[in-house]
This record gives sequence, structure tokens and C-alpha cells, in this order.
Amino acid sequence: MKKNIIIWIMLALSIAGFIDAVYLSIKTIVGSPITCYAFSGCDAVAQSKYSILFGIPLSLLGALFYAATIVLITYYLQHRTKRGFQQMTYVAIFGGLFSLYLFALQAFVIGAWCFYCVVSDTIGVINMALAVYLMRVEK
Repeated sequence: MKKNIIIWIMLALSIAGFIDAVYLSIKTIVGSPITCYAFSGCDAVAQSKYSILFGIPLSLLGALFYAATIVLITYYLQHRTKRGFQQMTYVAIFGGLFSLYLFALQAFVIGAWCFYCVVSDTIGVINMALAVYLMRVEK
């Protein structure tokens, strides 16, 4: 039962991450300034050279990542296969590790914080922690 609750929490967090990333993607693609409520560095982060990977805005890659995560979690909830569990947890771990990298970029390289990026990265790290916990329980 506890495992199901954790998976549903991961799904809810992934939906929130998707909404956050879509908002940032729209702002980036349209080119409008990002309203930052908690920090003052949203535009500095969004306009840095680190905000694009292979010519694609990281926010758009984040939206695609969260969409894939939602699909994997939903697939697992419907089919309960070992392979589905592994895919769901490995993707969450990858996302969390990448989120830690993005935290480090903001802190030590860019020197500015984006509220929406912090929200997305926090979701990634929490999902990673939950995935690691699930993997340990599953053994």
C-alpha cells in the first residue's frame, strides 16, 4: 500500500513539473520576460548559455522529460511489470541527477536562481529520492 502512495506522489509531482516546464517553455519560445516571485534571477538563468542543449531550450526538454515520466508511471500503474518499474525508477534517478547538475549550475556558474527552475529541480530530486527508496523496498 505504501508503495502505491509513493508512486502516486511521484505522478502528482511529475504533473506539477510538467506544468512548470511548459510555462517556462512558452515564456522562452515567445521571448517574454519570466516573472520571478521568490528570486530575481529568472531571466539571467533562462537567457544563459546553459539554458539551451543541442539547440533546444532546457525548459522544453524538461517538459518532454516530465511527459515521458508521466507516461512511464501511468504505464506501471496499469500493468505492474518489473520492466515498467525499472524504467520508471531509472528515469526518475536520471532526472534527479540532472536536476542536481542544474542546481549546481545556478549556484556556482550562473550565480543566479530561477524560481521555476528551482521548483522543477526540486521535483526531480524528490522523485529521485522516492525512486531510490522504492528500489530498496522492492529488493
